[in-house]
Amino acid sequence: MPEPRHPLLLLPTAVKAAKAKRSGGPTAIQVPTRARQFDRLQPKFTRLEQAFNEQRAHLQEALEGAGTEQVVVLEVVGGVEDFYKAVRKAELQWLIDVDGDDVPPDEDFHVRDEPDTATSAKLFLILSDLQAIREILRLWRLYQEAGKDAFQRGLKKWPDVFDRLRDVRLWDISDRIEPDTRSYWHQRLGAGDTILRTEIELWYSDSDQKNVDWASELRTFVVNAGGAVLDTCELGAIRYHAFLADLPADIVHSLLNGEQSSLSLAGQIMYYRPQIQAMSLFAGPEQAPFGQQRPIPQGPPIVAILDGVPLQNHVLLAGRIVLDDPNNLQANAPAVDRVHGTSMTSIVLHGDLNGQTPTIGSRVIVHPILIPDPATNDRPRHEISVPNRLLLDVIHIAVKRLIEGAGAEPAISPTVRIINLSIGDLKREFSRSISPLARLLDWLAWKYKLLFVVPTGNDATVDSGLDLGVPRANFGTLTDGDRAVAALKAVERGNEFRRLLSPAESINSITVGGVYNDASTFTAPAGRFPLFPGGWPCPQGRNGPGFLRGIKPDVVAPSGRRLFTEKLGNAHANATVMPVSVATAPGILSACPSANIATLTDVKYSAGTSNAAALVSHTAAHVHDVIRRLREADAARVALPSRFDSVLLKALTVHSCLWPESLELREALNSSDTNDYKRRMARLFGYGFCDIDRAMGCTDERATLIAVGDIAADEGLEYRVPLPPSLSGKREWRRISITLAWLSPINSQHRDYRRALVWFTCDRSVLKAGPAGADHNAMRRGTVQHDIWTGEKASAYTDGEALTILVSCAEDAGKLTESVPFALCVSIEVASGVDVPIYQEIAARVTVQVPVPVR
Repeated sequence: MPEPRHPLLLLPTAVKAAKAKRSGGPTAIQVPTRARQFDRLQPKFTRLEQAFNEQRAHLQEALEGAGTEQVVVLEVVGGVEDFYKAVRKAELQWLIDVDGDDVPPDEDFHVRDEPDTATSAKLFLILSDLQAIREILRLWRLYQEAGKDAFQRGLKKWPDVFDRLRDVRLWDISDRIEPDTRSYWHQRLGAGDTILRTEIELWYSDSDQKNVDWASELRTFVVNAGGAVLDTCELGAIRYHAFLADLPADIVHSLLNGEQSSLSLAGQIMYYRPQIQAMSLFAGPEQAPFGQQRPIPQGPPIVAILDGVPLQNHVLLAGRIVLDDPNNLQANAPAVDRVHGTSMTSIVLHGDLNGQTPTIGSRVIVHPILIPDPATNDRPRHEISVPNRLLLDVIHIAVKRLIEGAGAEPAISPTVRIINLSIGDLKREFSRSISPLARLLDWLAWKYKLLFVVPTGNDATVDSGLDLGVPRANFGTLTDGDRAVAALKAVERGNEFRRLLSPAESINSITVGGVYNDASTFTAPAGRFPLFPGGWPCPQGRNGPGFLRGIKPDVVAPSGRRLFTEKLGNAHANATVMPVSVATAPGILSACPSANIATLTDVKYSAGTSNAAALVSHTAAHVHDVIRRLREADAARVALPSRFDSVLLKALTVHSCLWPESLELREALNSSDTNDYKRRMARLFGYGFCDIDRAMGCTDERATLIAVGDIAADEGLEYRVPLPPSLSGKREWRRISITLAWLSPINSQHRDYRRALVWFTCDRSVLKAGPAGADHNAMRRGTVQHDIWTGEKASAYTDGEALTILVSCAEDAGKLTESVPFALCVSIEVASGVDVPIYQEIAARVTVQVPVPVR
């Protein structure tokens, strides 16, 4: 890793300013007349009342005194802002609103002036007992009889909802069993399982007593059905309440068939889900001893790793980790099975062992949350979450224990700023709503000011072959380039089946995708070949977008390459390629257990997005060393308080990113439409490849300035970046990169979820540069905005002029009562070798300088 020549600079102090105006607005939707709505919906309201009464009678018969609340679903085309206020004004209980499926245009609902455009839909969910059902019906009759003018103050949103109402119904078993759960249950029943371990997620009520009653009733329903409750967890901060239960196969059959029972009708049940199952690395059995010595860091932990049990006495780990294992999971993890935790710990500490990055300067703390699967005899065994525990509870307790302490015990490691969580739930793909695990990470990140680093997840179906879409007979005529282009098209064709794995949709975390790269050297055996040139997407990686079509992954890093071979046989019409073992080069090289328990020096190659996430945590730890050294100067110690470390690490990590500059890749994507190209690149690469050198310092040709701060709703802060006078009037290529990162509190009841929208605006005309990065709108949907502009036209300005950047904050999902921590990074650069002293001139004009050498 070459050292940057110059340290990072501090941005001049911001001044308060009026916040920028938000762009965009609601889409104009053509809606039916009131008479048409009556014809469409009156039968549905009649059925709603009938269904409620039928289910109420069944539940009271199943358990005397049981609650009879049900969830009413109002499907609305378009959106109605602040409808929850009208619900509460009517003394109804608001639960949540979420995105529904897009609605095909028809004569009733369509976008005005765009009759062929699909319209979005929202689901408003209201907890309803008999009184609530009657109140909804009363409001519906009032709307039909008297129209909007009959609604008094506080209820005036109801007519808007009825105007746009497409459907009204009760939340039922088809909602409670999503496709992933249905598929998993069928798979396990087909395998002959007699008991299916299942997570049952309950609705969360504003009433503590109701939550207690619901839990008691559900426990009775489970036991009466022949099941057993193994674990429970209630986290009010993210509105999460769940059971881990064993359900008999006959009960699962009845649920799948939609048969009426207490477990299919119980109003408190939100979802049935498979227990979280973590993904594995792609690796084979081969390993080899590692002879190179690596330093033993002495600094206090900056990174915590939640993963499998590591082989703590391995030569590459010994003396470098602090093991926090309060539940003694190591007792259930024989040395030979400690694969994932050992590998991730090795990568966080040392990076790819074939690479050039040095060992980080701090020890790491490892809190095990996975154990080898006790139900398999494979060696090594797949690592899973603890079978009789809810993983959310395990992670919540682990993080609280690390940062805050548990009970009378002090915090285990309050210096931690980064938590590496290289897992993905194989049974939970991201669709529209944020998963409970992602909500937990978002809340913990906000509460403790932490940076979680998570992978996008792996798609194991690649192991069964990648259909290249060309006839099998033509495979031998394909050049390496032809094969790569066909494979990339195959990856993109499968995007629908490569959605992010929970918790990769987390908005406060850095989500890491994989690229087909590593630091190994190798000679491919006959019949085996690399699938892509280095730096293209990893074929087994999952892709974005994220929540509300925001940019995910945030960054990409090497996941390790796998060699491929042609699939043999004649049962497939198209040429198909299959991955082969990655335990020998190529791949990411990391520590691993040995078949001989006395051997503690073995390493092996592997591939997978877990590796990519661990490499980004490794990078962020190095960047933290840079920040720590900057604080040796008084000015930086004041300007960069440690409470902003996590958000500054997030900003600097993303700020280092650039999309791959590959003409071959651009041609392979074959996109002449700029917007389409940006969308596809962001889906595959996020903001780009994480470059540790760019994150750690500056060069003669590149100056990077940083700032941290707090901002409240409706505030604006203006920063001025002095421009280098030597660039004025010169026809030289230049790039301006601006990155803004923040942590947002969340609102789990609100469809928009993110309470704080923070964004920057900048007039780049002074440097005559145009946009060269991701879509402007997509980058404002998460908690990091990374914008890049490039240009080469001569731009004349006078000494003393500055690039003005306005950081603004607004409420986004309900009230924002707290200040939001943010970090801002700005870089101005010219091409390497150009005789324009960018760094020296900007440094001389920055009011507060940090003359500390980068070591």
